[in-house]
Amino acid sequence: MTTPFNISRDRWSLREIIMDEGDRAGRGGFALVLDDEHFPYFRYPQSRVLADALNQAADGAEAPPVALGEGTPVQVRPTPQAVLVLSPAGATRALSIGEAKLLARDLLNPLAQTLTGQD
Repeated sequence: MTTPFNISRDRWSLREIIMDEGDRAGRGGFALVLDDEHFPYFRYPQSRVLADALNQAADGAEAPPVALGEGTPVQVRPTPQAVLVLSPAGATRALSIGEAKLLARDLLNPLAQTLTGQD
């Protein structure tokens, strides 16, 4: 038996969940909570796309919308001092540049990719 993937930080948690939809039912989905905002469940490669958007915005570049699950995409926008994350529910959360890069690193964690069947 393996231990489910789980990262808890001061402002967010990222954990592995069971997803029963699609052709890959079972473990391997992700639940992201940023402050008190719950984001739609997602799988790899959406985790990589979100990480890329966070890194781009942290570097001051515009990032394309990121589709997590179904519904309204997540918007990631750069500002001079922070990275804004606009959730599908309409909430806006500001991450410092360092926090955005750390969340991106968490999303790209090798264990997270291993558990979703990716290298």
